[in-house]
Amino acid sequence: MRALLDLAAERDLYVAWDRGLGEHVRGLLLLDEGVILLNAWMSEAQQRSTLAHELGHAWYGHPPVGLLHGDPHDERQANEYAACLLIDPRAYAAAERATGAHAGAIAAELGRTAEVVAAWQGLVRRLPAIKDARVYGDHVRHLRERPVARPGARRAGPRPPLTTRGPRTAGRAAPTPTS
Repeated sequence: MRALLDLAAERDLYVAWDRGLGEHVRGLLLLDEGVILLNAWMSEAQQRSTLAHELGHAWYGHPPVGLLHGDPHDERQANEYAACLLIDPRAYAAAERATGAHAGAIAAELGRTAEVVAAWQGLVRRLPAIKDARVYGDHVRHLRERPVARPGARRAGPRPPLTTRGPRTAGRAAPTPTS
C-alpha cells in the first residue's frame, strides 16, 4: 500500500479515507481537485485494489460520468492498469500452479482481489506476449514512458508542492508492480 500512496503523491494526488461513501462505492477520483477518496470500511486488499484502479483512471485522464466512471472501456483500462501495478507475473504463475486458474483462489494466494486477478487474466488473454515476464517488464516500462495527456492539460514542467491545488501535469510517474 505504501508504494501506491507514494505513487499517488508523485502524481500530485492526495489520498483520503471516507466512511461516508456508502457500501456500493469503493473509491472516487476527483481529478480536478487532485483527490482520491477510498471507502474506509473496505479491507486492506480492497483499498489497495481500489487505489490502484483510481490511479489508472488518473493515468489515462478518464473523465468521470457524474460521480462514477461509467464507460466500460475506461473501467477495463483502469482495472488492467491496477493489475499491472499489483500483480507480479512470476508470483501469479506460482499461485496459478498451486491453486488452478480460478481468480478467487489465485487472489487469496496473492493477497489481491478477485477483480484484479480477473483483469490480469483478461489482459493476458488479449496480450499473450506478457505471459513471458521479460516481455511483461517491457509492457510496464511502456506504460511508464508514455505520458497520456488529457485534453487541455499543460505539458509537464516543474512539479508544484503537494499542497498546491491546480492543473495536473501531463507527464506521469512510472507505475511499478508492488507487493
